[in-house]
Amino acid sequence: MATKNLRFADDISLLSESEDELQHLVDRVSQTSTRFGLIVSKPKTEVQCIGKNRQQMKIMMEDGRELCILGRFCFSRSVM
Repeated sequence: MATKNLRFADDISLLSESEDELQHLVDRVSQTSTRFGLIVSKPKTEVQCIGKNRQQMKIMMEDGRELCILGRFCFSRSVM
């Protein structure tokens, strides 16, 4: 069994091996959040891609907003 998400207090990190799989995970988180009256904040939602095709990746929120793809990511004062 592979780990698909990591949870840190009120943050979630989704892990995938493909763009399609990541899009599916983002959609599921968004749908589940909506069911419980929660909103995924687009300004606070970012994607970090590690691999060859990172410039070509495009992940969308359910409402059609495109998520920002980062080259570097800071979490708790650590750069990843």
